[in-house]
Amino acid sequence: MFHICLSSSKKATGMAKVLEILDKWKKGMSGMSHLPKIYVVGCTNSGKSSFINSLLFKSNKYRDFSKIHYKQKYDVLTESPAPGTTLDLVTVEAFNIGFRVIDTPGIPNMNQVSSHIKDYEDLMTVLPSKEMADFSMNIKQGYSVWLGGLCRIDILSGSEKYFTFFMPQNVTIHRTPFERAQEVYDNRAGTLLRPTYDANPKDIKFE
Repeated sequence: MFHICLSSSKKATGMAKVLEILDKWKKGMSGMSHLPKIYVVGCTNSGKSSFINSLLFKSNKYRDFSKIHYKQKYDVLTESPAPGTTLDLVTVEAFNIGFRVIDTPGIPNMNQVSSHIKDYEDLMTVLPSKEMADFSMNIKQGYSVWLGGLCRIDILSGSEKYFTFFMPQNVTIHRTPFERAQEVYDNRAGTLLRPTYDANPKDIKFE
């Protein structure tokens, strides 16, 4: 059995549903001699520590956002966009929901673009801190689109295509003729195309 809950760690929305599900599980585990464990797992930079901080806030009585923001009261775990901030298993003792909640180190995923970004400031621009912005454009045959210096889309054949991109606000979008696409990257990566990374694109395969 599994459940999917849409939530926001930044605004603490959706956490009440998570707590409701956990409460049902707890009732089904009554009689256990020890507290069952919950491991919060995921890729690096997926927001595990932020999720736990938000859940902790929602499980307590301070729920009026007009008076207090949860981070002012319950910032129990260190949150950072830098991979490797959580280095070991961390039991969050502040919880009182009938479970032992354990934060875990992020699982490296080389299919994440953020795993290949070397510069910390560039990493900060890739990770969205606000609602994703959408940007739409028509792309004709023989044109390419650069999403920052991170991803290139080529329309090599077929009719004109209509794309809508959902991007962090600091990632640039640039359309150029296909024959000039590599030249644009070579000359403008890091300026016109932002952010970028210094890895050789031939050594990286995204599936």
